[in-house]
Amino acid sequence: MIIDGQKIASEINEILRKKTVNLARPLSIGLIYAGVNPIIDRFIAVKKKFGEKIGVRVEVYRFDESISQEEFYKEIKNIVGYHDGVVIQLPLPEHLNQTQSLSVIPPEKDIDVLSAKSLEKFIQGDSKMRPPVAGACEEILARAGVELMGKKITVIGQGRLVGIPVLAWLRRRGVEPTTVGLDYKGLPELLKRSDIIISGAGAPGLIKPDMIKSGVIILDAGTSESLGRVVGDAELACAERAEVFTPVPGGLGPVTVAVLFQNLFANL
Repeated sequence: MIIDGQKIASEINEILRKKTVNLARPLSIGLIYAGVNPIIDRFIAVKKKFGEKIGVRVEVYRFDESISQEEFYKEIKNIVGYHDGVVIQLPLPEHLNQTQSLSVIPPEKDIDVLSAKSLEKFIQGDSKMRPPVAGACEEILARAGVELMGKKITVIGQGRLVGIPVLAWLRRRGVEPTTVGLDYKGLPELLKRSDIIISGAGAPGLIKPDMIKSGVIILDAGTSESLGRVVGDAELACAERAEVFTPVPGGLGPVTVAVLFQNLFANL
């Protein structure tokens, strides 16, 4: 089964659009972006389009990649005061401290659930918001009727956007996955034993058909640019062996954006 992420996102979009109609005032999101990244540009375009459809204003604040940490910190503090939700697009230029920058956003406005405080609230069950990638995985698996308990689950990547929040979500569900980095030498053998693979390595073609077993579930959260195209970690040919497969683009990505907007409404 190849997952149609656009269809799921459209279903969520319609639910949120109906909620927007009954609000006393329109909601808004501030997207903060430092530097130049074609992958981020694509995601911003998708977020703006999603917001337009449900009546949420999405304003992009674009800064030069040479901006200082002090100035960036001040800009974030200022932007937070004008919006209901704030997102800092990652990755940031190397000289900018991600942890310090994200900490400026109050948890109730951190709809990406990326700051240490926001993630801790999620882990403790004190937040109505879900990390978007983890929420997208949850939405897709629920619709596919996939149970997590008793499954051998492998998470590839240990980053802030995918690996860390997905691990937190799985542990909240009572599941302890195997989490590895891109440089793990035993990856082919590990994947061959896995029932569910969630990958966010950002390594094109990392997962090949001969590395997986028949009936595996692959949730591909890896996004990279190769020859002018956005591609995932898993080769598309893996879909022929998988019970559930999310293509890139069009799989997890649209649902991740939809969950981000769900978070905007979570505290209303």
